Amino acid sequence: MSSSKRIRLTEQIDFKSLPKDLIKKVIDKITSIKTDSEIFYIFKLVNGRYKFSCPEKKISQIIEKKDIVVADLNDDRITRIYNKLYFYDCKNLIKVNLPKNLKIIPDRFFYNCTALASIIFPENLESIGKEAFFLCTKIKEIYLPKSLKVLGKACFADCCFEIVKISENIVSIEEKCFYNCQYLRTVNFQNCIHLNRLGKYCFYNCYSLISLTIPDNCFEIEELCFSNCYSLEKIILSNNLFKLGKFAFKECSSLKKISSSQFKENKLNLLPKGITYISEGTFCGCSSLTNFIIFQYLKDRAFICCSNLTKIYYFDKKHFQRSKEIFFNCNEKIKFYMYQRDIKN
Repeated sequence: MSSSKRIRLTEQIDFKSLPKDLIKKVIDKITSIKTDSEIFYIFKLVNGRYKFSCPEKKISQIIEKKDIVVADLNDDRITRIYNKLYFYDCKNLIKVNLPKNLKIIPDRFFYNCTALASIIFPENLESIGKEAFFLCTKIKEIYLPKSLKVLGKACFADCCFEIVKISENIVSIEEKCFYNCQYLRTVNFQNCIHLNRLGKYCFYNCYSLISLTIPDNCFEIEELCFSNCYSLEKIILSNNLFKLGKFAFKECSSLKKISSSQFKENKLNLLPKGITYISEGTFCGCSSLTNFIIFQYLKDRAFICCSNLTKIYYFDKKHFQRSKEIFFNCNEKIKFYMYQRDIKN
């Protein structure tokens, strides 16, 4: 181990004049001297130099973070990275090799890394922290590992990818997770049997999203979840959904079809029977809706500004409300009908 003592943790080497095979030998030599207490991270800088550090030191104590281009953190022993080592606002960072046994990506870890073009998630990853990839606008696609259980608050907010496949073990997608992802057009929830909640503002301002099927175990969609999804035309909700928050579909002006997986063949729009009331502003500005079957209690302005809504079907005349506040600024020619058939399909 004598050789390890001669290499300082902040070693600087200029590899510009060295052959590629020799560069590899040098890096291999440095990474091969790891002990149980010495884990080395390798950073390639803008000027072509490399620096090495250990987890006990903050990046900012060793390197100007703006200079980092490539970071290699790969070490089998690492399962958690603390916020001492993070890439907040590293605008020149283009590539990161994460530890393959990493379980948690900390809050704001890659916040505003606007040059980061791709990320390969470790296969054992369980959680992505708050705002972890906020404003990582160069990332065009993400593949989440099957092990992932939690997507933290705003973890992918303001990103520019088009497709995301949600991993099958996801339990919760937190508030603002995909907030303002304006290019997101496809979200694949296939086989997400554990997903139980979509947080507030989760898909807010996802202008390109066209259709969506929510997994059957999801029982809660919080307020403003799909607000301003102007291109959303169709959504199939979970049969087990029992809570739909305020303004959940506000300004979804292209929405024509909404149903649950149990009644998706029904030509009329309706919500799952587990929902007991339709909240304030739930369908505010959904100007493409033309009909709706209602067997829930209605809060004021539930269908405000649904300008093309012409037919409402209800089950219980005694409890059905048809006040102007509920259908404020809707089509004046809207008609109300008693629904005669049992809803089975």
